Amino acid sequence: MQVLIAGALYFALVFVAAFALGAVRTFWAEPALGETAAVALEAPFLLTAIVFAARFALRRIAVPRTSAHLLGVGAFGLVLQQGAEMALVAAAGETLAQHLAYLQTPAGMIYLGVLLAFLVTPLLLRQTNSAAR
Repeated sequence: MQVLIAGALYFALVFVAAFALGAVRTFWAEPALGETAAVALEAPFLLTAIVFAARFALRRIAVPRTSAHLLGVGAFGLVLQQGAEMALVAAAGETLAQHLAYLQTPAGMIYLGVLLAFLVTPLLLRQTNSAAR
């Protein structure tokens, strides 16, 4: 149960940050820089939010510090993130095929890298002992 609670908290914190960063990227950075450059500019800020959110969630929720539990936090957070993303994609009138096509673009590849980081960050924090600080 602790894994699910921590994963939900992790997701919620990152989702808020990603939503705000996405608005800045979409409305200001993309028109000025183009899609790929804007996503590349956003990525370090999103990765920073991911690290802070994972640290916060792991400090607040007593998750056993095993690889399986920590990867479970990231995996559950990612499941929630993908559910929210699919809801937003549908609300925007985009089809699944269009979304999958986007993921094959350079900007989409950067985004997939950020998603991978989102998945593994709780585990990586244990490896570096950053979650305990």
